[in-house]
Amino acid sequence: MSNKKRGLGKGLEALFDASSIEVKGAALRTLPLSLVEPGEGQPRRQFDGEKLEALADSIRQHGILQPLLVQAAEGGRYRIVAGERRWRAARMAGLEELPVQVIDLSAAGQLEVALVENLQREDLNPLEQSAGYRRLIEEFGLTQEEVAVRVGRSRPAVANSLRLQQLPEEIQQLVAEGALSEGHARTLVGLPPGRAIELAALAVEQGLTVRRLERLVAEEAAPAAPQKSPPAAHVAQLQQALSGRLGRRVRLSAGAKKGRLEIEFYDSADLESLLEQLGLQVEL
Repeated sequence: MSNKKRGLGKGLEALFDASSIEVKGAALRTLPLSLVEPGEGQPRRQFDGEKLEALADSIRQHGILQPLLVQAAEGGRYRIVAGERRWRAARMAGLEELPVQVIDLSAAGQLEVALVENLQREDLNPLEQSAGYRRLIEEFGLTQEEVAVRVGRSRPAVANSLRLQQLPEEIQQLVAEGALSEGHARTLVGLPPGRAIELAALAVEQGLTVRRLERLVAEEAAPAAPQKSPPAAHVAQLQQALSGRLGRRVRLSAGAKKGRLEIEFYDSADLESLLEQLGLQVEL
């Protein structure tokens, strides 16, 4: 059996409590805010100003209740592994010191912790969330099921989110800006890029609901008008001709793409006779 390493693998569960991102066994310290800097590979690309201000207000009143995870860097500084949003809010609140836990992880371990921490805790926009899931899968070899367990979501939710990565950049940008919802975007997955972009622009311009957009996409995929069925009179003539030729009751129905032919027989001897009429030599 393969022993392929999956990022931190089980070590991730060993490091963290189920309800906390704090590292087990790592001492809590206080560091000057000026010595702490954002880490590389931060999965978050946008920070909501209003939400940051709300968090800053909370920090002014109650302080930082959850310590940041940091790792020692060059020159006596510390790089954030998880908690950049709290660090930003703390600067807005005018704090001079931060509660932290100093941990020692590989670069890969830092990124996985940062990804999981953000995906678990924050309202990333749908594209940031989707990109985070993809990185956990591609860079750490996790399955969709394992990603779902890490971030506390269902596997179908992770799978649906990953589908957003298939969309053209123009549509992804609309989702990132909040102009188009995740539900709208998922509806457009699978369409030719040019048409998907056109429908996305139409949805934004006209304020289409997801249901309305789904109907438009369904119309795009609707098959061409079916061929006409043979005229009923023609079917009746064929049925009569077959019945006369075979000397037994025949039922014939015909549609645009397929039909059904039923020929009656009464017992095995009659069936054998019918088969002979059809040119088949079969002993029953």
